[in-house]
Amino acid sequence: MSSPTDAEQGDPIPPDTPDVDRDDLINGLLYVHGRLNMNARYALQAHAWLMGLIEVLDERGLVDKQKIEEKAKPLAAGLSKHFMQEGNGVFLQEPNIDKYSYEGLPQIDCESRVHLCKASCCRLQFAMSKQDVEEGIVRWELRQPYLIAVNENGYCTHLKEGTCHCTIYENRPGACRIFDCRNDKRIWLDFDKREINPRLNEPGWPGNVDLEA
Repeated sequence: MSSPTDAEQGDPIPPDTPDVDRDDLINGLLYVHGRLNMNARYALQAHAWLMGLIEVLDERGLVDKQKIEEKAKPLAAGLSKHFMQEGNGVFLQEPNIDKYSYEGLPQIDCESRVHLCKASCCRLQFAMSKQDVEEGIVRWELRQPYLIAVNENGYCTHLKEGTCHCTIYENRPGACRIFDCRNDKRIWLDFDKREINPRLNEPGWPGNVDLEA
């Protein structure tokens, strides 16, 4: 039997091992994930062609489109769920707009309302931009690049517990800058009357809120 290697024994990495340049790593990840997104677009194009073919065949009476759709919907839902659970999806905000150039941002008196809403906007997960990733300030989920990282309570990792203050406010993502909670029924039933959505405190929020109800 061969003896275990240094790595197997848990020894530290040799000091002469070259450091990985962070910028090179980020660029490499962006390239890989960009290629994955491109492959996804090709898959969607193939799907469009297939649906078009089914339409033609259905018009000619050669297939039953309704039966095909009935079979395909549960299969597609299962495959999509499995795809995301395996961490194969890549989320990147498009178009990539300079977040520091935004003008006319929403003006909301968060300080006077945070005791009601519990900074619920910081529980809404979203895709970061290429700019955010390259800056290397905003943390993202390693298992689901590039969704903003959240803690075990579902809050953004950059939210300071207890004070509900953003620790990266000056560098916060564009999605945070332009988000306007005033008409978001997941949070406010009536913003002006300070009437919060009671489901805000339920487990599973915001997925437990039906916006079309």
